[in-house]
Amino acid sequence: MSDTLGTLVRAERLYNQSYPPDILRSATSTTEAEPTEIETLVAEGTVEDVKAYVIAHPASLVEVLDAEEHGKNRVTLLNWLDDVQESSDVEDAPDYTHVEDAPEPEPQPEPQEPQPQPEPQEPQPEPEP
Repeated sequence: MSDTLGTLVRAERLYNQSYPPDILRSATSTTEAEPTEIETLVAEGTVEDVKAYVIAHPASLVEVLDAEEHGKNRVTLLNWLDDVQESSDVEDAPDYTHVEDAPEPEPQPEPQEPQPQPEPQEPQPEPEP
């Protein structure tokens, strides 16, 4: 058993000597990457903040859309970003953040109450002459 333990200790020493300590630490660390500017904006900003950023930086549209889908996933913002992506023009995209700007629903006809039908009368026998 001591031979196995001795072999393991020697192997560990050789391993540690062949790789500098800073490389060993970085290989075993599990730190997460810092969020990007866009990820921070989506996480902390309002819908208006994100829209203003996209208007100022149209080339970042795909990154913003991806960050929103994986972040807060706000429907009004996603709809606006999709519209911008389809129209390829940031200024012409509809604004769905306000109720009055949303498309009006189709008016539905009011249901009419059924009219009462007269009850059918049984035929009267004809009088005999």
